[in-house]
Amino acid sequence: MKKISKKELSKILEQHRLWLKTEGRKGQRANLYKADLSEVDLSEANLSEADLSEANLSGANLFGANLSKADLSEANLSGANLSKANLSKADLS
Repeated sequence: MKKISKKELSKILEQHRLWLKTEGRKGQRANLYKADLSEVDLSEANLSEADLSEANLSGANLFGANLSKADLSEANLSGANLSKANLSKADLS
């Protein structure tokens, strides 16, 4: 599992925002497969359609995050704050 620095995460989120805004023409889809995001503050983050499969999100703050259509398969969400998070059509298998 790879620990992601705040700087790296910020860059990934910015590229993902651009990817969503331009419908994939610019930027890059967030690939956080097997990322260690434990205890990270992702409140209000737009992670719609992001790959978070097998990620460690234990204790993460996902309050109000947009996780619609995100791949959260086999992700560790123990102790994560998912209050007001949008999980519509997310893969939670």
